[in-house]
Amino acid sequence: MKSKNLNLSFKRKVANRLSYIADFLLVNGDFVDILGLFSGKMGIAIFLYQYSRYKGNKKFENHAGWMIDEIYKNINSKTPVDFEEGLMGIGWGIEYLVRNAFVVTNTDETLAEIDITTYRSMVQQPILTKNSNDLFGYGFYLQARLHNRLNDDKNLNTLIKKQQLIYLTDECERLLILKRYLDFNIMSLSLRTLNSIAWFQIEMHKSGLFPLKVNKLLRHLPSELEFTLKTNDAPVEEIVLYCLIKSIVDLINDIELSKKYMDYASLLQEKWHDMKPDENTFVNIFTSLAWYKLIYAPYLKDCNFLSKSPEKLLGIIDNEDFWCILFDRVNKDVTKLTELTGLGMGLLNEVI
Repeated sequence: MKSKNLNLSFKRKVANRLSYIADFLLVNGDFVDILGLFSGKMGIAIFLYQYSRYKGNKKFENHAGWMIDEIYKNINSKTPVDFEEGLMGIGWGIEYLVRNAFVVTNTDETLAEIDITTYRSMVQQPILTKNSNDLFGYGFYLQARLHNRLNDDKNLNTLIKKQQLIYLTDECERLLILKRYLDFNIMSLSLRTLNSIAWFQIEMHKSGLFPLKVNKLLRHLPSELEFTLKTNDAPVEEIVLYCLIKSIVDLINDIELSKKYMDYASLLQEKWHDMKPDENTFVNIFTSLAWYKLIYAPYLKDCNFLSKSPEKLLGIIDNEDFWCILFDRVNKDVTKLTELTGLGMGLLNEVI
């Protein structure tokens, strides 16, 4: 379902739902204690900036800016470093806002403390994953910090971060090939984790840093996927992997290796074709993909999950019971606000 194909009636309905979501987040977002991207204030602020631009209403932009200030005031020694709830996600969010001209700031200055804390965490941890389902957040953060700055070798910050990216590539080898996670009672890496590592390798390949190691990891990745795809049932992650594979195949010259990847893509496409999600599953996939389209850009840009069953979104938009239950659940538990934020981002993707 592409925006240009949506009729005006549907767009008006989406606009009405988005208005409710934005107003609700404007009033209630301040009650969220978590500061980070997926589960807290940073994600809400990003949505409000996006919505402000869509509506041309400065009220939402001003409140989002105030939320960013509050995030910085409340960062302390207990703020986690991780990507989803902590410092790396906050730093990634600031880079996103600057890159998309929502805010203006010198990120080398604004993110200096987060840079230091992130590097300290990197060198102090035995492995850079907390569990079998952890996103490779260090990769997301450092790639964001170097966006469009890889060739600026006169900048000391750039040179330092390039070295850190090389270190992270070594860490991917320790995780994927040496399986160091086994030493810490992690039995396997989930497809969610593997997708984030695959994304990092695509970005490293594009940067031209450490090409031998990156190619080695891209050659090894199919053997990890073979096991994981047999033991994981994660529709959202399978959609992400399908999109990433298309980008990986463009980077490799080995015909046999390309065929391995394309065989997985065909398998995933077949599973996607056979998927018959109920309403809750559909909403969960739609919401999760909204977050992933944010962080995995640009590789999920053409991921059109709604082409599978466009009528489901139409039904949800018109389903008053669904919205009453959703807002009631969020009213009772403010931590559920991120569900609303992701749903809002997904709806914005359909109309902008």
